[in-house]
Amino acid sequence: MGKASRLKKFRRLETTEAARFADSFRQSDLGKNAIVVENLAGEEKMSELLVELARPYLLPEDRFDDIKRSIGLAAIAWNLSLLSEAEREAESTRIVSQLHDSIQPYLQDLVREKENLFPDVKRFILSYEVVPRGEGFHVNVISTPQHLHCAPA
Repeated sequence: MGKASRLKKFRRLETTEAARFADSFRQSDLGKNAIVVENLAGEEKMSELLVELARPYLLPEDRFDDIKRSIGLAAIAWNLSLLSEAEREAESTRIVSQLHDSIQPYLQDLVREKENLFPDVKRFILSYEVVPRGEGFHVNVISTPQHLHCAPA
């Protein structure tokens, strides 16, 4: 199989995964009345931004579960970065108490890093998934549009 054929097969797989992910989101409570639009013109792919944010915590020797945890922590930090200081503090405390105290410094670092890397991206992450892809992984993300500045319920 040539390079072009492999790329075409990869794109078909990616499209199928994204459609399945969007369908499962629409069946959730949060996505019940949602309109899911794939890759809005002029907006960054949130999956790429999320991976970029998590990159310092993604190590070559990581197992898939480690990758999922790092991406998950980056998604939490992303949404925290969009809240007011008071809301951020309250949510951080709640999240850390549900998970583990040791994540607090990582969460704070990721929030600061999101604000440094992507200060103008104000889209909330509503759902995400990390799926294995060969020796690596792929991330699917559903987020609010850029112009919507309210936190999801």
